[in-house]
Amino acid sequence: MVKGRVITGVIGGVVGLLSLMTPSFNVSGSLFGQEVVNVSFTLFQLLNASKDPTFILIIIALIGLGSIIAFVHPIGGVLQLIGGLLLGAGVTSQGGTAYFGIAGITIQLQLGFYLIMLASIITLIGFAFRKEKEKHEEIKRES
Repeated sequence: MVKGRVITGVIGGVVGLLSLMTPSFNVSGSLFGQEVVNVSFTLFQLLNASKDPTFILIIIALIGLGSIIAFVHPIGGVLQLIGGLLLGAGVTSQGGTAYFGIAGITIQLQLGFYLIMLASIITLIGFAFRKEKEKHEEIKRES
C-alpha cells in the first residue's frame, strides 16, 4: 500500500462518517420579521421526519458506503462526492428564502454538507499517490 493513499483514505473515511452525524442543513421561519423557528437537521433526523425517505436513504447510503470504501480505495471519494452533490442539489432546490405575505422560511446548508464535500476531496487526492511498481514501469516505458 502507498502511505499517502492510506492517510487520505483514513482521513476521508473518518470525515465522511462524521459528516453523517453533524447537521447538514438548517430551516428557520419568521413571522413579522421575527425568527420563531430555527432547527438544524442531520440526515438521520430528516430520515425520521420524512414521508418518503427514498431520496434521503440514497444520499445516506452513498455517503456511508463511500466513506467505508475510502478506507480501502480512493474510488470511495466518488460515491461521497455524488452523495454530497445530491444533498446540495436537494437542499438548494428547496432552499433560499421564501416569503408568504407576513411569514418567511429560510433553508441553508450546514457543516455536515461541507464536511462531506471536504471528505470527498481528501479521499480523491488518494488517486495522486501511485504504487512504486507503477512508477518504475512508467520510467521503463519512457526510457
